[in-house]
Amino acid sequence: MGKKQTFSLDEIARRKAEVLNQIRMQKDSISTLSQSMTDSAKPVVHNVSTISGFLSRGSTLIDGILLGIQLTRKVRRLFRR
Repeated sequence: MGKKQTFSLDEIARRKAEVLNQIRMQKDSISTLSQSMTDSAKPVVHNVSTISGFLSRGSTLIDGILLGIQLTRKVRRLFRR
């Protein structure tokens, strides 16, 4: 069997402070790394892409409205019979 190690409260508190300091340092390095990765990935916005996005959303909206009108007419015809 191995020897039992005994630790004093001061040693435990010192080790706890060391570990907490290491955790804080790692947390800071992780946050700066993730921030640097996401900052460089911002897309460049051009006028053409802005206009095409606007037209795409507009056509989707019109398609939704037309679909809603068609469904409303079919439901009304169904209940008239």
